Amino acid sequence: MYYWAAARDFALDSEAVDEGIRASITHAFDIEDKPIIEDVQQNMGARSFGEMKPLLMSFDKGGVLARRMLADLIDGKRRLQPTQAHSQDADQVSQAGAR
Repeated sequence: MYYWAAARDFALDSEAVDEGIRASITHAFDIEDKPIIEDVQQNMGARSFGEMKPLLMSFDKGGVLARRMLADLIDGKRRLQPTQAHSQDADQVSQAGAR
Protein backbone atom coordinates (compact mmCIF):
# COMPACT_ATOMS: atom_id res chain seq x y z
CA MET A 1 0.00 0.00 0.00
CA TYR A 2 1.24 3.48 -0.80
CA TYR A 3 0.09 6.66 0.94
CA TRP A 4 0.57 10.24 -0.15
CA ALA A 5 -0.79 13.63 0.80
CA ALA A 6 -0.84 17.09 -0.68
CA ALA A 7 -1.78 20.46 0.77
CA ARG A 8 -2.56 23.81 -0.72
CA ASP A 9 -3.72 27.24 0.37
CA PHE A 10 -5.47 28.30 -2.83
CA ALA A 11 -8.69 27.38 -4.66
CA LEU A 12 -9.85 25.45 -1.61
CA ASP A 13 -13.40 25.10 -2.94
CA SER A 14 -12.37 23.98 -6.42
CA GLU A 15 -13.13 20.38 -7.28
CA ALA A 16 -11.33 20.94 -10.60
CA VAL A 17 -8.11 21.84 -8.77
CA ASP A 18 -8.63 18.85 -6.44
CA GLU A 19 -8.93 16.54 -9.43
CA GLY A 20 -5.99 18.13 -11.26
CA ILE A 21 -3.68 17.65 -8.31
CA ARG A 22 -4.96 14.11 -7.69
CA ALA A 23 -4.49 13.22 -11.36
CA SER A 24 -0.94 14.65 -11.43
CA ILE A 25 0.16 12.77 -8.34
CA THR A 26 -1.52 9.54 -9.45
CA HIS A 27 0.12 9.81 -12.87
CA ALA A 28 3.56 10.43 -11.35
CA PHE A 29 3.17 7.44 -9.04
CA ASP A 30 1.80 5.08 -11.69
CA ILE A 31 4.38 6.04 -14.34
CA GLU A 32 7.47 6.77 -12.24
CA ASP A 33 7.37 5.35 -8.71
CA LYS A 34 5.31 2.17 -9.01
CA PRO A 35 7.37 0.46 -11.75
CA ILE A 36 10.60 1.07 -9.80
CA ILE A 37 9.12 -0.11 -6.50
CA GLU A 38 7.82 -3.28 -8.18
CA ASP A 39 11.18 -3.96 -9.86
CA VAL A 40 13.08 -3.46 -6.60
CA GLN A 41 10.69 -5.81 -4.77
CA GLN A 42 11.05 -8.44 -7.51
CA ASN A 43 14.86 -8.18 -7.40
CA MET A 44 14.92 -8.38 -3.60
CA GLY A 45 12.65 -11.40 -3.49
CA ALA A 46 12.33 -12.57 0.10
CA ARG A 47 15.67 -11.07 1.15
CA SER A 48 15.69 -8.32 3.75
CA PHE A 49 17.35 -4.96 3.23
CA GLY A 50 20.28 -6.06 5.41
CA GLU A 51 20.73 -9.32 3.50
CA MET A 52 21.09 -7.34 0.29
CA LYS A 53 24.25 -5.64 1.65
CA PRO A 54 23.56 -2.46 -0.32
CA LEU A 55 26.17 0.16 -1.02
CA LEU A 56 25.49 2.89 1.51
CA MET A 57 26.37 6.52 0.93
CA SER A 58 26.81 9.18 3.61
CA PHE A 59 23.39 10.65 2.81
CA ASP A 60 21.79 7.24 3.57
CA LYS A 61 22.71 7.48 7.27
CA GLY A 62 19.32 8.70 8.55
CA GLY A 63 17.36 6.03 6.72
CA VAL A 64 19.78 3.27 7.71
CA LEU A 65 19.68 4.28 11.38
CA ALA A 66 15.87 4.39 11.27
CA ARG A 67 15.75 0.90 9.70
CA ARG A 68 18.11 -0.46 12.37
CA MET A 69 16.08 1.13 15.16
CA LEU A 70 12.82 -0.29 13.81
CA ALA A 71 14.40 -3.75 13.39
CA ASP A 72 15.63 -3.64 17.00
CA LEU A 73 12.17 -2.60 18.22
CA ILE A 74 10.52 -5.39 16.25
CA ASP A 75 13.05 -7.93 17.55
CA GLY A 76 12.56 -6.73 21.14
CA LYS A 77 16.20 -5.63 21.45
CA ARG A 78 15.23 -2.03 22.11
CA ARG A 79 12.44 -0.19 23.89
CA LEU A 80 11.07 3.21 22.99
CA GLN A 81 12.36 5.87 25.34
CA PRO A 82 10.35 9.04 25.85
CA THR A 83 12.06 12.24 24.87
CA GLN A 84 12.76 14.84 27.53
CA ALA A 85 9.93 17.03 26.24
CA HIS A 86 7.55 14.05 26.27
CA SER A 87 8.58 13.20 29.85
CA GLN A 88 7.93 16.78 30.96
CA ASP A 89 4.51 16.76 29.29
CA ALA A 90 3.63 13.48 31.03
CA ASP A 91 4.77 14.92 34.38
CA GLN A 92 2.57 17.98 33.87
CA VAL A 93 -0.43 15.81 33.04
CA SER A 94 0.19 13.70 36.15
CA GLN A 95 0.53 16.78 38.34
CA ALA A 96 -2.64 18.30 36.89
CA GLY A 97 -4.55 15.10 37.62
CA ALA A 98 -3.35 15.05 41.22
CA ARG A 99 -4.82 18.51 41.89
